[in-house]
Amino acid sequence: MAQKKGDSTSTILEAHSRAKVELFKVYLGTYLNILERAEHIDHLKFFDLCAGEGVYVDGGKGSPVMIMETIKNHFFENQKKCIPIDVFLNDPGMSQIEPDRRKI
Repeated sequence: MAQKKGDSTSTILEAHSRAKVELFKVYLGTYLNILERAEHIDHLKFFDLCAGEGVYVDGGKGSPVMIMETIKNHFFENQKKCIPIDVFLNDPGMSQIEPDRRKI
């Protein structure tokens, strides 16, 4: 979706960001399978330092939603066996898309 004058990049998931999130999703899914089998790893922590809204006006899903969906899919694909995973998201505050709700 082309950005119009006045649109906020925090409400539209642009093509380059959508591609970045999709690439990260594939990478994370693969990497979770590798880490799950690593002998000395018993806990994972993910930090999303530019989490943003999570879901955008155009229906795009940002990195925080993608991370949680990828972990959920990993959990179910591995027959509910999954090492503990903590996810830290750093964009607090109220949503620009849904003003009465918090981000993410």
